[in-house]
Amino acid sequence: MRQGWSCFMRAGFDCPSCAIGVRKMISRLKFVDRKRFNKGVELDTTVQLVTVSILNGESPDLDALFEAIEEAGYDPVRMYELEVVRLKIRELGQS
Repeated sequence: MRQGWSCFMRAGFDCPSCAIGVRKMISRLKFVDRKRFNKGVELDTTVQLVTVSILNGESPDLDALFEAIEEAGYDPVRMYELEVVRLKIRELGQS
């Protein structure tokens, strides 16, 4: 997990109202950037994803993150990490 990046998890919530507890529990964690998304957490019940914004300079505590989701009444199923992709630039001939 890279600092300052968002991590993605899947939880088993069915409706936006039900998922609010997930946001409430996760947004309390010290490594969450509450200035992004909605209190640091973006919820998409259609695809059942929770996106968490991580503060720059912080490393996420995955155990605390999993526990927060479980305390909200849901099971974390899968975690997705965005890895750095190298951008290769080639200069083209100028006319």
